[in-house]
Amino acid sequence: NMSSSDSDDSDDDDDNGVQSLTDFEKEMIADGNISRCESLLLKAVDNDDIGGILRCFIILNAMDISLDMLKSCSISRPIGKLRKHQDDVISKEATELVSRMKDLMSGNKK
Repeated sequence: NMSSSDSDDSDDDDDNGVQSLTDFEKEMIADGNISRCESLLLKAVDNDDIGGILRCFIILNAMDISLDMLKSCSISRPIGKLRKHQDDVISKEATELVSRMKDLMSGNKK
């Protein structure tokens, strides 16, 4: 009965797609390199690259974002605009990220 537990990947929920990232992207998370992620996001938005935008969201969700990091860049601006994206997944993820960033700004971590 192993196959049924194999196909049920509900235990992998906390991974949030991080496994699918490249080493370079995982390094970005480890370094907390939010400005690098911002430039990737802007490029993905310019090219309307849904996959690219979602990868940036995975990176940001995995990153331990601090208030200083947010102040050092303007990534909240493009993310705010993405709340109105026609793709449901992107608009939902963007909305969640924005509320996480607002929490940070107002001093409530997570």
